[in-house]
Amino acid sequence: MNKSKIKQKSLFGTYILALCIAVFGSIFVCGGWIIIKEGINRQIKTHQIIKEGQSTHGIVIGFEESRSESQRKASKARIASRTYISVAKFWVSGKDYIVKSAVSSNPPEYNINDTVPVLYNKNNPQESIINNRANFYGGNLLLVLTGSVFALVGILIAKSGMRIIITGAQLQHRGKEIQAKIIKIEKKTDEQGDFWEIIAEWTDFRTGINYKFVSDALECDPKTKLKNELTVLVDEHDPKNYYVDLSNIV
Repeated sequence: MNKSKIKQKSLFGTYILALCIAVFGSIFVCGGWIIIKEGINRQIKTHQIIKEGQSTHGIVIGFEESRSESQRKASKARIASRTYISVAKFWVSGKDYIVKSAVSSNPPEYNINDTVPVLYNKNNPQESIINNRANFYGGNLLLVLTGSVFALVGILIAKSGMRIIITGAQLQHRGKEIQAKIIKIEKKTDEQGDFWEIIAEWTDFRTGINYKFVSDALECDPKTKLKNELTVLVDEHDPKNYYVDLSNIV
């Protein structure tokens, strides 16, 4: 952890963190949109081939292996899952072309030397599909769904970042200033060395609820600079949203 004088909850640091979160979420949204667009474009081409394509037959000549590996946290054992894309060859006007299944499976969808129905674009036979429903929609639908998940996750991440920025701005401009009693100073250590946090508490006399506030990390022991109380900005509607003012300490 690379510590500055004020770390996590200072408004400037909070804004930078929130902005990074929002940008990260936006990248997810853009990536998701690109994947969705690719899936839609592929489906448009597939629809054209289904509607206007020429029919022929091909021969399965092999498979392409799609392998993904995951690791079990408990046992640390590797799990390998393999799926296979069928690869077929077909001929148009004496010239051979390759067509691949749009979806992978295990076991493979076809066997070597199986005859498969093929649809192709007569103007460009390289644009071709194996003629079955899974190839019509499966791969393209998977792309659209994957892109949608990326976009949704990105929206949620970006929304979280924007919420932090808005909350910070609201505290800065409309937060209620209170004086919280300092109850202790905690010295902590991480891989970068020692740092200190100030812990204060305050009771909301309207509700009788006691709240604790933790300051940002400090590089130096603030004991000699502290009085009995610490200024805190709180959200009147939800004091769990707060900002500890350390401007008189650092």
